[in-house]
Amino acid sequence: MVLLKNTGGALPLPKTGAYKIVVGGKSADNLGYQMGGWSITWQGGSGATTTGTTFWSAIQQATAGTGITLQNVGTRTKGHYTGDVGIWVGGETPYAEGQGDSSTLAFGTDNSTQLSDLCARVTTCIAILYSGRPVVIGDQLPKVKAFVAAWLPGTEGLGITDALFGGGFTGKLPVSWPTAVTQEPINTGDGKTPLFPLGYGITPF
Repeated sequence: MVLLKNTGGALPLPKTGAYKIVVGGKSADNLGYQMGGWSITWQGGSGATTTGTTFWSAIQQATAGTGITLQNVGTRTKGHYTGDVGIWVGGETPYAEGQGDSSTLAFGTDNSTQLSDLCARVTTCIAILYSGRPVVIGDQLPKVKAFVAAWLPGTEGLGITDALFGGGFTGKLPVSWPTAVTQEPINTGDGKTPLFPLGYGITPF
């Protein structure tokens, strides 16, 4: 995972305390989305396609007995709720090979709406993006205090929560992250200015 933004020390999250975390987004409790393509089947799938721990299950385990309150709003992000911290988990749905070709690298309307809804109802907003490649996130970055490129983390959601609660981030971008799809192809030394350059990654703790 690569930490792309961490304003005001939003991460790490306190491991204990009387505060509330609201989790939302289409991928927060979807193991198939967390794994991506080439998982059990060629194009991957949705839901419990195998045994594993979703992000929602992981954060429940990570906060048990800590005094932290949790709420999962899923994709129903327009509801009446508030929280100290909001964690949006979304991104691309599974694909493999040509089935996943994209001419836009778009963040997605559903993702954008759910992220905006959640961030508008919490004090500190954190985004966790599942994707097999960089997507265009320029409109979303200003809405969050922290942004994590989690790629396709697989079956073990506790790996994500370990990092969020102080395990740290050491990942660096293996590619240049474009500002817009019109920059593609973008490579180091080609004169184009990426949103985040090759090798970027915040390691604050």
